[in-house]
Amino acid sequence: MQKNTYRNFWNYYIKNISPKLKQIDILLKGKLYNIPLKTISVLLDLSEKEIQAIMSEKNITCVTSDNFLTIMLNGKSYICTTLKKEFEKKSPHKYSAEDIAYIYNIDLGKIKNAFNFLEINQISSDKLQSIFIQIPCEKKQ
Repeated sequence: MQKNTYRNFWNYYIKNISPKLKQIDILLKGKLYNIPLKTISVLLDLSEKEIQAIMSEKNITCVTSDNFLTIMLNGKSYICTTLKKEFEKKSPHKYSAEDIAYIYNIDLGKIKNAFNFLEINQISSDKLQSIFIQIPCEKKQ
């Protein structure tokens, strides 16, 4: 299988993160009961074994919309840790360079360069694309 490299973090984000966030949002709003492990595995990039371990540790017998976040907040994948960090920061309306670097695990220097280029000190969540598009992406599919 050929590896895809991304031109920038924005390309990676819209291909790999954004669609999953939208699906997770729909799942949580759907008040579902007994969500299949395969679905959780795909959405959170976790192995079914890791999901089962979290379920066992947290005494979860059946994953529902109500306890899905427990799985997510205890998962070790990139999307899980990103969402956990976003929650820790209380989903700020305005992000500093340090916030973005921490939440998305991106080198702070790269984020500061993007902020300097745009001549800003903070950025709103709906404008993150302008930062992400300037960050070379090292992630591969």
